[in-house]
This record gives sequence, C-alpha cells and structure tokens, in this order.
Amino acid sequence: MDAAGETLQDVLATVERALAERMAAAKAARVDGVPTADEFLDALHQLERRKEFGKHHKAMLAALHKASERSLTAGELAEAPGWNSYGPANAHLGSFARELSLELGYQPVKADSRDPSAWTYTLATAAPDRSSEDHFRWRMRPEFAEAFERFQNGGSASGRPSPTRTR
Repeated sequence: MDAAGETLQDVLATVERALAERMAAAKAARVDGVPTADEFLDALHQLERRKEFGKHHKAMLAALHKASERSLTAGELAEAPGWNSYGPANAHLGSFARELSLELGYQPVKADSRDPSAWTYTLATAAPDRSSEDHFRWRMRPEFAEAFERFQNGGSASGRPSPTRTR
C-alpha cells in the first residue's frame, strides 16, 4: 500500500482509511456473518505470533480437521493432547476460540461469557448427530477448516488486516 502526504498525520490518515476499507470489504464478504477463510487464516497467524495458539490447541484442531465429517466430541478432542477427560478440552478450546473471536471482531450467536466452551461456536457448529454414547459433537466450520488446512500447509496470511480487537 502506498501512502503519500505532506505530513506524517496525512500519511497515517491515508493508511487508516485504507485499512478501514479493507476490513469493511472483508466483513462484507462474510456469509451469515461468519468470517471468511482468509480472515480465519489471518487471525490464526496473529494468535500464533502472540503465542496464544499452543500445541494443545493445534493438536485438538488437527484431530477435528482430520476426523470423519470434521466432527468430534469434547472427549475425543481431549485425546489429541493426551488429556483424560473432556473438561480441559472444552476449557482450552473455548478460551482459544474466544481469542479467535476477539481477533476477528466476531461474536458467535451462542457465545456466553459464563460458559467458555460456547465460544467454540466461533470455529465450529453443533453436529447434527450425537455420538453413539449420546454425547454432543462439534463440527468444524468449512471456512475455518479451509483456513486451518492452509495454516498447516504453511499458507501465509492474505495481507488483510485483522479487525481491531474488541476487548
């Protein structure tokens, strides 16, 4: 992006306008308000740079990504980083999804500050079927699945700015 101006303030104002236009265009490209794969990819890179995207998050997301229909229970997600119960999976994936949501300027419909796992709706939805033990199953959103696959394959961020964090 080229930014010219007579003063530093002119240059900064030009850059701010251009970034605001890019963010508006990214949000306009959302379907039903859900961030695009490019937005998710940018956010993943931002969280990784800030060291908020740990190995345990990546292990759970990789397991969900490669699962049949990209759908797992919290107990199955817990197995990826080696945990014995679903509690840590819900808590860690939920807190990661909350950070992802803040990075994207997106609040999933079911987000609830009292229930950290509800933030997981940022990157997944409720699967239409339950497990054979009648447990709830998460299904990875297609937009997030595309972004995560690109992230795993070394895909770089698109160069679009992430929306300003909303906390």
